[in-house]
Amino acid sequence: MKYRWYIGAVLIAGLAVMALGQGLWPGEWGGEEAAVMGLTAVLVGIALVYALKVSPQADASLAIAPLFLGVLLLSPLQAAVATAAGSISADLWLRRRKEVATFNAAVVVLSVSLSGMVFQSLGGSKDGALLSAGVLGASVLAGMALHAVNVAAMIGMLSIQKGAAFWSMWRRAWILDNVQEAAILPLGFLALVLWHEAWWSMLLMVIPMALAYIALTRSVKEARENIELASRLKKQMDELKTTQAQLIQSAKMASVGTLAAGVAHEINNPLFAILGRAELLLRAPEKHLASMRVREYIEAIHEMAQRAAKIVQELLAYSRPSVTPRQVKLSEAMDVALDLVGRDIANKGVEIQKDYSDTQYIQGWPDKIEQVFVNLLMNAKDASGSGCQITVKCWAEDGFAGVSVQDNGRGIPESVQHRLFEPFFTTKEVGKGTGLGLYVCHRIVTEHNGSIEVKSAEGEGTEVVIKFPLSRQSMVEKLTAGVG
Repeated sequence: MKYRWYIGAVLIAGLAVMALGQGLWPGEWGGEEAAVMGLTAVLVGIALVYALKVSPQADASLAIAPLFLGVLLLSPLQAAVATAAGSISADLWLRRRKEVATFNAAVVVLSVSLSGMVFQSLGGSKDGALLSAGVLGASVLAGMALHAVNVAAMIGMLSIQKGAAFWSMWRRAWILDNVQEAAILPLGFLALVLWHEAWWSMLLMVIPMALAYIALTRSVKEARENIELASRLKKQMDELKTTQAQLIQSAKMASVGTLAAGVAHEINNPLFAILGRAELLLRAPEKHLASMRVREYIEAIHEMAQRAAKIVQELLAYSRPSVTPRQVKLSEAMDVALDLVGRDIANKGVEIQKDYSDTQYIQGWPDKIEQVFVNLLMNAKDASGSGCQITVKCWAEDGFAGVSVQDNGRGIPESVQHRLFEPFFTTKEVGKGTGLGLYVCHRIVTEHNGSIEVKSAEGEGTEVVIKFPLSRQSMVEKLTAGVG
């Protein structure tokens, strides 16, 4: 694999530094040193198995104290062997791949050996005043060296594996990681002081480490539960959005079915005119093609064909969902809706009045806006009887584009007006309404950051008022016109 050469390079560098450190500071190999090496290996293995910090740049926080203890109390070779043994044991317990275990061990050997050399060269000694400036400074520099080498090696591997995407993530987290790693200084130095005073005093570190482990484990568990809950919630929200989109599309197709009779009548009229004039031309071509009225016939056929094509195009555009939002002029969207339902309304004996003034553009999905208007017009038609009137208004004011559909039909009882936007609620007779019309209108208007309001009184008619925020282009044009 492409990163095997990197693992090999880190391992060779670590072995070289460890050999150099052993040559300069061979150390003693008695029972005391063996006990420290064993304790270091065990603590490192436990800390890495139960890693408490989710971080790609550094090891678990509880691994820091035993690592630093090994660096300070042992020779570079002893510290490297002990911590590498703990790292390998942890990786075997976690059943990690051999490449991962090898890399982790190589990083430990390199970082610990180099840190041990820094400490030993600057005054590392188990005798003398541990709290002196020289020993304290050596501890600080050794800790910085351990952390820097560890982070550098991890960054190199992640850069190879993830490329540039890793750096954008790491830039947001490096401060937190470095603050967490600062724990190596007090913990490591505390371990050294305790060991120097009495070996058994190291047991005092078990209590705060155990408490830290319990607290951090609980925090990580809660964090994982919260992440899982957030993931489930996101999945449910995505499913809800999909269901709502399907519901809106289903309501649209249901309205297409309702419009079928009116649209068929709209198409049938121009087709009748086309067929009539074409039949005249075909029945006696030598007579009609030579007459002065042939151009009139052809122009009529062309005009009627264009009218039929326009109706079909509007119906297709209405039934197909838009992919991206764009500039929509409300008066034009209302005219499309009137083309689709106007004939059906007129056949019922209901008059339509249009009042458009200073209509502006909004940013949205044309088919959805048209669906809202179709639903409102159909509701107004169903609530109106012969001789009634539907008034459609479009206007713009105060940064909003407004639309209203008003009828003087039977109105809506006040007792049920608070339920008008509920799904599947309808005031129509059984079998004549799905209860999705106003619900879908409310969803679409809200999606466009608009508002919808129903004003009605039983026996006096109903008015539905919708307001959409003007698009940026319309706002600029309005301000420019005001300045001019």
